[in-house]
Amino acid sequence: AIEAGYNNNPYHNKTHAADVLRMFHTIIHLGGLTPRYIDPLVHLACILAAAAHDLQHVGLTNDFMINDEHSLALCYNDNAPNENHHVASLFNLMKNP
Repeated sequence: AIEAGYNNNPYHNKTHAADVLRMFHTIIHLGGLTPRYIDPLVHLACILAAAAHDLQHVGLTNDFMINDEHSLALCYNDNAPNENHHVASLFNLMKNP
């Protein structure tokens, strides 16, 4: 379901999300962070964050959306519209799979 939520734009797409998730996995395992420093709940939170960090990204920067008065910038009161939309999209997906 997370994969389907990624738009087909040149960079912030499902391939980028998979790459970030893979890199996160590599860093925590080769770095020896689990299980000593990262407990299972934090591990799960990090996996979700890595997988959904650019969910429904529209391919525009925050500054561009704010200056253009994009609907997401207005919705999130010009406060990190991309990041707020990514996390809101994930919460909505978890609430309504």
